[in-house]
Formats: sequence, structure tokens, C-alpha cells
Amino acid sequence: MIKSTIAALAATTSLVSGAAIAGPYVNVEVNSSLTGSDYTSTATDLAIGWEGANWFAQGGPIVTATDGGESTTDFLGKVGGNVAFNDAVGVYGEFTVQTKEVGDNAYGVKLGTKYSF
Repeated sequence: MIKSTIAALAATTSLVSGAAIAGPYVNVEVNSSLTGSDYTSTATDLAIGWEGANWFAQGGPIVTATDGGESTTDFLGKVGGNVAFNDAVGVYGEFTVQTKEVGDNAYGVKLGTKYSF
């Protein structure tokens, strides 16, 4: 499953590479979760990515440590982009896939708009 996910990300990068590639990058992100005041988990993404003028693709391991439990290491991949309607308004989107060591894979879609003033 991980091989097919990596292949899909590579194919997506090839499809959107018509625009100039700004270059590779490394992205490290840490997200901790709490429910009320109760700590539940921390997820650390360690991604290598490529970006162009208005798109990106990145992937790498994600280590999730739950409170009182064992940590797991899975694969997380993201592709996304943005389009400016004018100088003030733009739309952005992101698609994510996360493999799971135990259980079903997780998928996500993020869509939004940004107004700058």
C-alpha cells in the first residue's frame, strides 16, 4: 500500500510539473491534541516536498504518540495548490492520505478561501 501511495504522489507531481518547480524542501510539523485539558496525542510529520508557483506535493513518515500508549509510524502524503482570483481573493485546496499500521487508511480534503486586505 505504501508503494502505491508513493507512486500516486510521484505521478501527481509529474502531472503538475508544467509550472516551474521552485524546488525541494523539508517540512517538520508537530501537532498535539487535547480534549478539554486532557492530553491525548502528538503527531510529528517528517516530510520531503516539492513546490511550484501555486502547487506542492510532500510525503514522509508520521510518528503518532498517544498518551499512555505506544507510538506508531505511518506514511503521510499531501498534494495541494492555490489559485488567485484577484489581488485580494484566492482559493486553496489540499488532499491528504495517511497509511495506518493498524486499521484503514485515512484520507482528507481541505478547501478554503483567503481574503487579504
